[in-house]
Amino acid sequence: AEAYSALKEAEKASLLGDGFGFNTLRVPEERYAREAESFTDEIEELGYYDLTMCIGNDHVYREDQMTMGFSLEERFPFLDHRLVEAGFRIPSKFKVQGRIQKYVLKKVAAKYMDPRTLTMKKKGFILPMRHWFRGALKGVIDRELADLSRRSWLRPGSVEDLRRRYGQTDECRIWSLVSLEKWFKMFMDSSAYPWIRHSSV
Repeated sequence: AEAYSALKEAEKASLLGDGFGFNTLRVPEERYAREAESFTDEIEELGYYDLTMCIGNDHVYREDQMTMGFSLEERFPFLDHRLVEAGFRIPSKFKVQGRIQKYVLKKVAAKYMDPRTLTMKKKGFILPMRHWFRGALKGVIDRELADLSRRSWLRPGSVEDLRRRYGQTDECRIWSLVSLEKWFKMFMDSSAYPWIRHSSV
């Protein structure tokens, strides 16, 4: 579960200080501990975690947001439950071989697609965050991190420590801190949500 987290547990502990006793790995570990004996290896276990936590809660949700925002109707053929169930019955040695991922899928696809597409590098939808952080969003980043660093439940200097460490190399970690401050302002500090018990943090 830690592999999916923007901040490692040690980094979260450095932000919160000693004695806080908060471990974000506990919930997913407790959720999947009862399932652990049914997995044959780590690849199968990670696949199950990815399917139940990340695909439905993040990927499909965001994909639906983006397509519906432009009046597009999209389908997810690889998420048909019969195909997913069949995929989980395939031994891991046919899914990953050396550095080749999706091995069996590529073997099937080779019958129907141009072979060149099977050797192309993966291309994600990468945002130009580094450019934004140094330009249009620099003021926002500076302001939100300064506000976050004044939260009483954070260890003094911890936000700035992480920013010095990751500010030029890992924008996702810094953006996670900015998002945390934005979340607190919207849901904990604001009177716009009166049903939420506001804290004095």
